[in-house]
Amino acid sequence: SSPWARLMIAMREDELAANQMGVNLVRTKLLAFAMGATFSGFAGAFYGAYVNGIFPNVFDFSASVIILCAVVLGGLGNITGVIFGALIILVNDRLILVQFQNLLNGLQTHVLLPAAANDPALREFIRANLDPVKYRFLLLGLVLVIVMAVRPEGLLPSRERAEELHVAEEDKIEEI
Repeated sequence: SSPWARLMIAMREDELAANQMGVNLVRTKLLAFAMGATFSGFAGAFYGAYVNGIFPNVFDFSASVIILCAVVLGGLGNITGVIFGALIILVNDRLILVQFQNLLNGLQTHVLLPAAANDPALREFIRANLDPVKYRFLLLGLVLVIVMAVRPEGLLPSRERAEELHVAEEDKIEEI
């Protein structure tokens, strides 16, 4: 790893020890913040050019939730894992959920609504609630809970992060 990566890892693990080893914490943190802001600015400029404008409603809370889900699902500390998690969420959100919605719309039109012809309240309930796109955050939440229960490091974690999480599990087993 590069000297910059070693500085960041040392600061993450123990700031006091890193400071005692001669790492200028203020300078290093400010440099990390400036690099993050620079990359974010470039990404925002490219995104603004792509959509021909930047509007506040594009950056609502749901965008943050989807990004967080991609990071947690893919694996912490691994760019490949985050890209893999983002692809899974995007394919699910843009393709599978839409096709499932089309299937349910056909089922609703040809089976459920004719069966509920005598009950207008039931017909309205079916029309209002049989839309899987409405439940996409519920599905994302369920996926996150399952991933955290089964594989807390994510699908493709970094080697260090996976070892950290499994060492904590081994310590708990030894205590019992």
